[in-house]
Amino acid sequence: MIGDNPSPGGLRPGELEQINRYTRRELGEDEVYAFSVALCDNDIDRDFDRFDDGALDRLARLFVGKTGLFDHSMKSRDQTARIHSTSVETVVGRTNALGQPYRRLVARAYIPRLEGTGELIAEIDAGVKREVSVSCAVGETRCSVCGADLRGGGCGEPSSRMCAHRKGRAYPEEGSKAPCHAVLSAPTDAYEWSFVAVPAQPGAGVLKSFGTHGKGGMEMDPEQLRKALETGGETAFTPEEKAALKNHIENLERDAEIGKAYLTALRAEAAALCKRALPALGSAAAEKMLGALNAGELEALRDAARPARAPGRPQLAPAAARDEQSAGNQGYRI
Repeated sequence: MIGDNPSPGGLRPGELEQINRYTRRELGEDEVYAFSVALCDNDIDRDFDRFDDGALDRLARLFVGKTGLFDHSMKSRDQTARIHSTSVETVVGRTNALGQPYRRLVARAYIPRLEGTGELIAEIDAGVKREVSVSCAVGETRCSVCGADLRGGGCGEPSSRMCAHRKGRAYPEEGSKAPCHAVLSAPTDAYEWSFVAVPAQPGAGVLKSFGTHGKGGMEMDPEQLRKALETGGETAFTPEEKAALKNHIENLERDAEIGKAYLTALRAEAAALCKRALPALGSAAAEKMLGALNAGELEALRDAARPARAPGRPQLAPAAARDEQSAGNQGYRI
């Protein structure tokens, strides 16, 4: 959850207003449950189909406001959620089967908190209801090997007179970097998305998320960040989370610079004290020795090497104390 006052439904700042665009009355934060779901990506799926990057960007606009079902049933009684916002995200450090940056269409969807939806919400949180599939229409379907138009039929099918390539087969001799597949482009409509048992795209499903909140703006909990990064490709980094991560890294870099400056000054002070206490120790040996010490060890060495100071006496000492100290010098008084 992100924001100064995270809601129990995982809402982000401004998200309730987006949801209320689709409601007949203004809902409160405690009346809705929101979650992130990856609808589709630019990788080759189990049917050897692949959305190109342009298709993902177009689908991001088409899927806003679309309903979530079960098993593409198309029955109103199976409507369970609705998408209120979408974004196309690039997963850092991950590539698709073609070696391209892995991109996916991520949606934010909401479910009203009703007597009949509590079980579904619990199943989503428990990871039982996770996999999803989309239903949409595309304007272009082309062979990945030769670029032939496949709208008249699939690769290698009799109705596809322009292409003899078969989906799933590798054609390295023709410069193909991945198994032959159908490239889906120019989407024309998005119908619905559904919870299913086995999705065509292995990466499609409900995503884990992590919270960032704090006074005066977004902050990043290092422990939450560590856990989120450990989940790898299962974590959705929203624009807000990316901004919080950037802010957290900048704070760490600033603190690191301050620490480096202090360590440099501390090492120089310790080196000067070592040279005074051990004049026979060469500069090279001293630098090598001090370079292996951390801040705490350098502080201990500095404190030990400092010359002991005689206890001082206040400048404005009482007259009685001055007379007591000079009592043994009576014979030298004029």
